[in-house]
Amino acid sequence: MNIINTKVRRLDEALIERFQKISPSELGHALEFGFMNNEIKLLDRESGIYVVGTAITVRIPATDSTMVYKAMTYSKPGDILVIDMQGEKRHACWGEMTTLTAKRFGLAAVIVDGPNTDSEEIRANGFPVFSKGQSNLTTKISGFKGDVNVPICCGGAVVCPGDLILANKDGIVVIPFDFADKLIELAETYERYNEIDKEGFAKNLPLTEIMSFEKKIAKMEDVYYLE
Repeated sequence: MNIINTKVRRLDEALIERFQKISPSELGHALEFGFMNNEIKLLDRESGIYVVGTAITVRIPATDSTMVYKAMTYSKPGDILVIDMQGEKRHACWGEMTTLTAKRFGLAAVIVDGPNTDSEEIRANGFPVFSKGQSNLTTKISGFKGDVNVPICCGGAVVCPGDLILANKDGIVVIPFDFADKLIELAETYERYNEIDKEGFAKNLPLTEIMSFEKKIAKMEDVYYLE
């Protein structure tokens, strides 16, 4: 069976704009889940790109990229395509032609749990690609199998269509649709904490007044100092 879900939930644009103003690492200070593993890297490591967009998801077998093109037809400008290749490491489903297609639809980026090909052509097009490496062996448009806009696994993280993706060269964060309003408040809170800490460093305050490590250690049990 092949599933093509034509409907994608979308967050309010004002909420998405708030995520665009925060650093993804702020959520890394507060959460342990929802982060793709660091095997998936930005192809153009010199780029300072930060993309935030709605996830369009697609799951494909190792050798068939038919549904990659189909998934893009359900995208809107600014969306991010997320591709689950079922752990494939040899076949590249993304290259120059898929990049040109993505730009036609106005996609902000693609995230592939697998390799890409045509690296120089992708860089020349200035399109953000996050992948697990490179390969000259490619998928084919064979019409074998695939699912569009279903829950998938990419980089060890669950991604559902309509989730929000935050991605830069430091990594990729998945914001579940149903928790986005709470997570932005959390991220903005940590952003404010960071500003307070930086002010402390600027004023040359004692480190113990800026960071809380001594207070945390004081509450730990069985701490022995060797002198």
